[in-house]
Amino acid sequence: YFNLQAERSDLEVSLLEQENNLAELEVKFLSLLEVEYPGDIDLNDRVDWEALRSQLAVPEHLSSNSSVQVITAKIDLERKERTLQQAAKGGRIQGDLSLNYSLLGRGDVPSESFDAFEPNRWGVNINFTVPIWDGGSNSSKVKSAEASYVASELALEREKKLFDLNFRSLVNKVSQQNRKIGLYKEQLKLSEEDFEIAKRQKGEGLISEESFLLVESDCLQTELNFFKAQVDEILARLDILLSKLPESL
Repeated sequence: YFNLQAERSDLEVSLLEQENNLAELEVKFLSLLEVEYPGDIDLNDRVDWEALRSQLAVPEHLSSNSSVQVITAKIDLERKERTLQQAAKGGRIQGDLSLNYSLLGRGDVPSESFDAFEPNRWGVNINFTVPIWDGGSNSSKVKSAEASYVASELALEREKKLFDLNFRSLVNKVSQQNRKIGLYKEQLKLSEEDFEIAKRQKGEGLISEESFLLVESDCLQTELNFFKAQVDEILARLDILLSKLPESL
């Protein structure tokens, strides 16, 4: 008798834990959507999965140009390119041209012993900077800038490939979760039928309370698995859409 009581108590505790796990998962999921999902979804007591899926449609293709990591790598590459250009200029002859013109100026008149006003004075200045031997300092700067630029190029290509790989992985995850959802949906239907049968049998005294609790526990576990599969599928959709910058930016 005491063993039966202990077994029944364990079943009741397990059943309560499953109910709490399901309720906790629902609350966390709804809170996540309310905080992070950029859209207005009417969330009732239960999740409207079809409404969520229509709001979070998975694109057939996602350009890596919208990736935060790719954009950051591009900016870094442009910065390294400017650094390389500046370093390369350090070993070249550099010059600048300036032009000045004035309507009225003062100048010396060679044949006279006094100053005279000279209208419409103008002039052209050309300055050149010629590099001399620097002990190879600038050559080292150029080589360092070239190496840094090449590294940034490789980093950009790596980010593009990682983005495409991650996109395909998430799309595959959505597909896998859809298959799981279908399987758990069938299992849940069968579990609910078993639960209704067990409830009638318990009312007729055909099965014990412990047997009924086992059936109810199995039904709740299947419902929890079904809910988790749908949560994972929605989160995979969110990961895809949140992996790119908003179009408004």
